[in-house]
Amino acid sequence: MVNLRKILNFLLILFGIYVLYQLIATLDYGLVLSTVDYFSFSSLTTILLFVFIIVWLRVFRWRFLVKETLGITLPWKFSFYSFIVGFATGSFTVGRVGEISKPLLLKEKYGVRVSQSLPLIFLERLFDLLALMLFFFGSLLFVNFGNYFQSAIYFLLILFVSLIVLLFIYPKKIHQFATLVITKLIKNHVLAEKIHNLNRSILVGLLKLTEKRVLIIILISSFGAMFFELMRLSFIFNVIKLPIRFADIAFAFCGSILFSQFTFVPGGIGVTEASQAFLFQTVTTLSLAKLTTGVLFDRLLTYYLLTFIGIVILLLAKGISGLDTCCRKFIKPKNGFRIMASRSSFDENKKIMEFGLRDEQELKNWNKKLNKTNSMALLEKNRNPFIRLEEKQRRSMILRLVRQPSGKVIADVGCEEGYNAQKLVKECSKIYCVDIDEELLTVARKKINSDKAHFIQSDAQQVNLPDNCVDIAISSHVLEHLPSPQKGFNELYRIVKPGGEIVINVPNEKVVLFLKRMLHSLGLGTLLGGLNIGLAPGHLHVFDKKMFMDIIGDKAEIKNFKYNFPFYTNMFAVLKPKK
Repeated sequence: MVNLRKILNFLLILFGIYVLYQLIATLDYGLVLSTVDYFSFSSLTTILLFVFIIVWLRVFRWRFLVKETLGITLPWKFSFYSFIVGFATGSFTVGRVGEISKPLLLKEKYGVRVSQSLPLIFLERLFDLLALMLFFFGSLLFVNFGNYFQSAIYFLLILFVSLIVLLFIYPKKIHQFATLVITKLIKNHVLAEKIHNLNRSILVGLLKLTEKRVLIIILISSFGAMFFELMRLSFIFNVIKLPIRFADIAFAFCGSILFSQFTFVPGGIGVTEASQAFLFQTVTTLSLAKLTTGVLFDRLLTYYLLTFIGIVILLLAKGISGLDTCCRKFIKPKNGFRIMASRSSFDENKKIMEFGLRDEQELKNWNKKLNKTNSMALLEKNRNPFIRLEEKQRRSMILRLVRQPSGKVIADVGCEEGYNAQKLVKECSKIYCVDIDEELLTVARKKINSDKAHFIQSDAQQVNLPDNCVDIAISSHVLEHLPSPQKGFNELYRIVKPGGEIVINVPNEKVVLFLKRMLHSLGLGTLLGGLNIGLAPGHLHVFDKKMFMDIIGDKAEIKNFKYNFPFYTNMFAVLKPKK
């Protein structure tokens, strides 16, 4: 049963990611870039302020429920951690069952039984649903769907409110009815006893909420959080010049969340965005591309941001009171996960000995073996569409950074099968394709077939080219494969003419390793598309920006430095050597 649940969870997440991918594929990227220009520091600050208010209201509600029902006053910091971690873990599980992390945290720090605190999650969900439904039905009263449909809306609204009112007015009667149903339908005594205990705990919570003061505070915090959700989206649409009425925003926003809950896709990923854009289109005359852009910006700055923060807290939970034990229930690193070299400082000779790279021939044989089993070209055919997209984006970025190649001499050091040279050979006057693997150079020669291309079999740490002979030197995903990245950069510096440029791309390895570990720990390792959990084969060093800057030193001026958005898995730099 556990395996079946995990498989279902994974398939639903995969479906959601597929829907999101298809939605992103419909975007007009020119429109997206122009939309980004609308956001200023003050507008982003205002959006984050809305997010903070929403989080604070929900943290306050959890803290208040715990105090009123269990008599425990939670520290604000612990309450914040509980909410964010619960939000993140709930986003990866069907029906947000991952929110059980909040009761688990209470158990670890205060010894509260999960059966005592679990009903509080039920009560939170109940009030969230109440706020969601009332805003949704309320918005429908202002949306013109015809008289017949309008009457149906009134009927459903009255029915829903009546059921909620009955739940709070007659909690004991409903508890007795639920007890009868459990007794009649569930024959397994152990399971029945657990459900009876849960039913009794819910009754205690409902009885507590019949107190006027408690009920008013919970209602204000729940409805306030939902109101600020809608105000935030309204503000974002106003910033990006999309004139949409508040009622239409409430209709599409609440409707999309309700729809995503019925699909059971964890976190509503993909489904929420797609349904929200569609619902907006039904009540406005705006284009789907504009609406989708606005919806995705909102989700990125709110839902995905909070999920990311929660995952970071979970991964770094060691040392945070009450979180350490809890995180082990969600983060289970497998044996064998290790990083070959995690510091920017390294012993070159030790590195060579570790991998048997005693001379150029050993390095060549090692590279040749890797190229046959782990070629970069394989990423373009990976079964994960996001990995394919990231690789396509990376290659395109390199070519965009090679500015005005017309009439220039270029060296592509570590050219592999000649992808860059194939794109640049028509414009440049000459291009040197350098690689240590002669078999790859043979493939590149067949692909390019131009007199302007010259093919050189050479180690990137000792390039067989004279000093100051090229205008542009390219190094794409090469330095991390070298025993000495410093030697590799020094060679690029040596062969570039004064006034020339060096274009470098290296993986943002610490981010890559973090993302791999995160997906693996959450049971989503299949999304890696077959990539191993640790360093990619052939990577000898863990690059981050500091290590990259240390290698450059004072030898070059950085004219451009960027990451690939939104993945941040690669670093790109255009350097002007100081000669």
